[in-house]
Amino acid sequence: MGGIPLEIGNLSQLEIFSIRGGSLTGQVPSLLFNMSSLKIIDLAVNSLSGSLSVDIHRNLPQLELLYLHSNQLSGQTLSSLLDAKHFGSFHCQITNLHFGSFHFIDTV
Repeated sequence: MGGIPLEIGNLSQLEIFSIRGGSLTGQVPSLLFNMSSLKIIDLAVNSLSGSLSVDIHRNLPQLELLYLHSNQLSGQTLSSLLDAKHFGSFHCQITNLHFGSFHFIDTV
């Protein structure tokens, strides 16, 4: 299928971005985490790789669900999300997330 198109950033009112099991490859563009209207991000079961920013939650005040499991992502995102106290109702499922010398396989 290819990567996530950068044009996604033009959808300023987008609330749900879901391409589960869509055979996506490449990195998750950082602009996706600057779309303040997003409530759900579901990119699970793809072939995404690369590092996620530590502060992906800072510009997502509406985010309720984040599914990134079954990809090859890395970064210190997990600890950042655990410290994010501004989420009202939030569910995050991340598996196979590598950061530092740790390999995280669980659900937050």
